[in-house]
Amino acid sequence: MSNLRILLGGVPFGCNNIGDEAILAQVVNIVRESTPAANIIVSTGEQKTTAEWLDVETCPLHSSFSGNERDNTAFFDALDSADVFIWSGATGLSDYPNAALNCLSEAQNRGLKTIVFCTGMNDTFNPAHFKLNSGLKKSLFDIIKQTSGGKLDLTTRYECRKEQDVRTRLKEILDRCDLVINRDFPSKLELMKSNLSKQPIVAADPAIALPLVAPTAALWGDSMMEVLESGSKLIGVCISSQQKINQLDAFASWLDGLVDTYQAKIVFIPMNPITDFKLMSQIREAMFHRSQSIIASGSVKPSSVAGLASKMDVVISSRLHLLIFAAISSTPCIGIGRGSKVTNFLSEFGFCTAGDTDNIKFEYLEKEVRKILLEKDAYKEVADLVRESMLIRLEHGVAALKNCLTLA
Repeated sequence: MSNLRILLGGVPFGCNNIGDEAILAQVVNIVRESTPAANIIVSTGEQKTTAEWLDVETCPLHSSFSGNERDNTAFFDALDSADVFIWSGATGLSDYPNAALNCLSEAQNRGLKTIVFCTGMNDTFNPAHFKLNSGLKKSLFDIIKQTSGGKLDLTTRYECRKEQDVRTRLKEILDRCDLVINRDFPSKLELMKSNLSKQPIVAADPAIALPLVAPTAALWGDSMMEVLESGSKLIGVCISSQQKINQLDAFASWLDGLVDTYQAKIVFIPMNPITDFKLMSQIREAMFHRSQSIIASGSVKPSSVAGLASKMDVVISSRLHLLIFAAISSTPCIGIGRGSKVTNFLSEFGFCTAGDTDNIKFEYLEKEVRKILLEKDAYKEVADLVRESMLIRLEHGVAALKNCLTLA
């Protein structure tokens, strides 16, 4: 009997998102430990790099992600050769629901076992795909609403219909899956709004179990090591380029205040080494004390970035996975909201976000930084317990996955 062939797809992998690559690395490890003899194929935008890094076979992304219909030939060939298709990663079922469902449906039509593993759900679907914000149709609907005195709101009807259609499709396709696992309880509640026939299992984001690699000059350069060894308070920062902050100058000024008050050094940690790096550069350039800051540039391996985060006294981020990286080492973190995923994660610690990228609550930020620097040990006690709870949930999810793969 030939070895089981398992195709991994996700949100999309291989697109310069260090958080997504952390999930991928951990899912590959989990699958490998669950079924050591299996052949693993990864659908990714970086085939050569991923194959060398994780020692797996690779295929292109589905055209729903790549935009290139020609990629589907190789993707479908990989599906045809597989026995199991696993969809995993981040908030793919709300950010890119139709792309995820297209892949799962194609796998089901071929008779593959299909699994959704440790995905999250925001409390809204991706506005870029489910909100009518501009264009001829939007203009026409606005005119109709205005001429009807507000009684005929076709924009709202259109958006509600799109959401209902995707929820109907979520139920249809996920009900046919052999296993569905969410990464947290709020995601399960959001997914159940689609009236799934079976309750999903709740596990945790696989990245919470990521091993750490200690920073070295070879990974990050001599300048970074000087900062890490300076004895100063270190404030790790990442603002996602996917949703830029409206108060860039005010945020830069607030970071200057941390330098003045705590003699701190600001360590910008881009979670997208291209687009986040560009935004971090803009924030740094707006700082008066930019000489007391540095932008991490070097390794893009998740374990190395998590190791860097572990050296911070506090991490401030609108990127969920930098907060998760901080939690691995119980490093105190403060979230700036960007969708419900940051809120959901922090709620497990009993914390709130410091506003969102549209309206940062600077007073709350200041209060939390001061509290953390004064009571770091107390924070770590809470963080240790929360991470332990997440790891236990993840173990349950892994056990369910292993059982499902054993029966494949």
